[in-house]
Amino acid sequence: MQNTHLQPKLTIINGIDGEKRNHNFNLFLNNRGPKERKRHLGELRPILDSIKTGIVIINRETHRIIDANQTALEIIDHTKEEIQGFFCYHSICLNEKGPCPSLLSRQNHPPEKTECLLTKSNGEKVPVLKTLSPVILEGLPCLVESFLDITEHKNLEQQFHQSQKMEALGHLAGGVAHDFNNLLTIITGNCDLAIRKLEKDDPAYRNVNDINEAAFRASALTRQLLNLSRKPRLEVQPLDLNRIILDTKKMLGRLIGEDIEIITKTDPDLGPIQADPGQMEQIIINLAVNARDAMPQGGQLILQTANIFIDKNAMPQHPVTIPGSYVMLSVVDNGEGMDPETRSRIFEPFFTTKEAGKGTGLGLSTVYGIVKQIGGVIAVESEKGQGTAFKIFLPRTGSAPDLIDGAQASYLPMKGSETILIVEDEASLRASIKEGLEIDGYTVLDAGSGREALSISRDHKKPIHLFLSDIIMPEMNGHEVVQKFTGYHPEAKILFMSGYAEESVIKKGLLDPKAAFLQKPFSQKVLASKVREVLAFSS
Repeated sequence: MQNTHLQPKLTIINGIDGEKRNHNFNLFLNNRGPKERKRHLGELRPILDSIKTGIVIINRETHRIIDANQTALEIIDHTKEEIQGFFCYHSICLNEKGPCPSLLSRQNHPPEKTECLLTKSNGEKVPVLKTLSPVILEGLPCLVESFLDITEHKNLEQQFHQSQKMEALGHLAGGVAHDFNNLLTIITGNCDLAIRKLEKDDPAYRNVNDINEAAFRASALTRQLLNLSRKPRLEVQPLDLNRIILDTKKMLGRLIGEDIEIITKTDPDLGPIQADPGQMEQIIINLAVNARDAMPQGGQLILQTANIFIDKNAMPQHPVTIPGSYVMLSVVDNGEGMDPETRSRIFEPFFTTKEAGKGTGLGLSTVYGIVKQIGGVIAVESEKGQGTAFKIFLPRTGSAPDLIDGAQASYLPMKGSETILIVEDEASLRASIKEGLEIDGYTVLDAGSGREALSISRDHKKPIHLFLSDIIMPEMNGHEVVQKFTGYHPEAKILFMSGYAEESVIKKGLLDPKAAFLQKPFSQKVLASKVREVLAFSS
C-alpha cells in the first residue's frame, strides 16, 4: 500500500469557474509540523534550485515568504535568510505598496502574468515577467510567485523599436535630402556661372565663392542624411586624408560648439589611403561628436595624422595584425574618459551611456564597421577623468590621390558641340544647367515635363546626342520618358540625375542599368565632366 503520509496533497485553484484539481506536488509543505516541512524542503531543494525560473512561496494568510529557490535569490541578489519570514512586498516587490489584492484576497482566480520591476539588494531594478498562482496545501492557502528575468528581452525590444525609429527617420531623411539636393544644385550651378563671369579681383568674386563653398559643405550634410535611408554607394579612390580633415574641420566648429578648441596636426608627407571620401568624413564627424559629448564643459579636440611603418618587432605594441605601411588617424579629447567596462562595449551596436533620447548607440559601431570594411584597425585608449584617444590604422596605398577639390578648384572647361535635351521640372535648376552647357558649346533643348520632352524629341529632326533627365517628376518619370524618347532618337546616350540615392531609384526600377547616373547636388565642372564621359563612351 502506498505511503500517503510522505505525499503532501496540493490543491491548485486554476480556472475562472474555480474548478479544483488535486496534485501530488512536493514543492509545497503540508501543515503537519515544522520538522516534517523541513524534511520535505530538504528532499525537494535540488529540484527547486535546478529550475531556471525564480520561485517564491508565500503564505496567503500572513503574506509572508515561506521559501524561495536559488534562481529567485540570484535575481534579487538576496540570501534566503534576508527574505524568509518577511512580507513579499517589503523584500522583493518593493514597487508594490501592499499584498497583491486580487490573488491574496480571492480563492477562485486564474494565474496572472504581469510585467513588473523587482528590486535587488543594491537598489538596481530588474524587469521580470511575474506569474501568481493561488494554491491550497492541506487547507493552508498559499501563493506561488514565479518570475522570469526579461532584461535581455527588454534590451532586444528597445533595439527593435530603435531600429524602427531609425528606419522611419531614414525614409524622412531621404525625402528631405532629395528636395535639399535640388536647391543646392541650383545654388552651386549659379555660383559656378557667376564665378566664370567674374574677375578674381572683383569684390563679388569672394562672396560668390564663399557661397559656393558653403553649399558644398551643406551637400556633405545631405550625404549623411542619405546614409540613414540607404546603403551608401561607395566610391573607393586614393585619398589624401589631410584634405578630408581640413575640409571636414569647417563643419565641425558649428557641429560641436565654440567651447571646444579643434587642433589639427597633419603630417605634410602623409601617404594616400584607399577609401570612400564620404565614409572618411563620417568617421571624423562621429568621433568628433562622441568627443563633444564627453566634454560638456568644453575642452580640446586634436585631429592628427602620421605615417606609420609597423614591422614584426613593433607589432606587439600596435593593434594591427599585418606588418606594413599605415596611415594613422588619431582623434583625442581631454574629456571625461571611460571606465574599463564602458570601454569594452563602445563598439557594440545600440550601446550608449547617454540618457534616453540623447543617443542611438550607432555612432561608434558605424565607425568600427567602416574601418573594418576598408581593411583598417581601430583602437581606443581611455581612463576615467583622463580623456579618450581613438587611433585608426589604415593601409597606405602607393597611388597618389587627385587633390583637385570640386568646391575650391578653378573651373576646368570640357567643351563639346553635341545636342543635349534637358528634362527637369525645377525651372531654376533647368535654366542654370542649360546656361552652363551652352557656355561649353553645346546646343541645348530643354523641357519642364516628360510630355514636353517627347513633343520636342518628336519634332526635332536633327540628332539629339544626349538625353539628360531628372528621374522623379510629376506625371511621367524619367524612366517612362526615355522608353518613348529612344523610339525617336535610338542613338542618344542617357544620363539620369536625381537628389535621391542611386540605389533607391534602381530598387524602384526607375534606372536602366545601362544608363549613367549623376547624384545631386553637383557643380558645373562635375556636370561637364560627366557629360563628356557619357558622350565619349562607345555604345
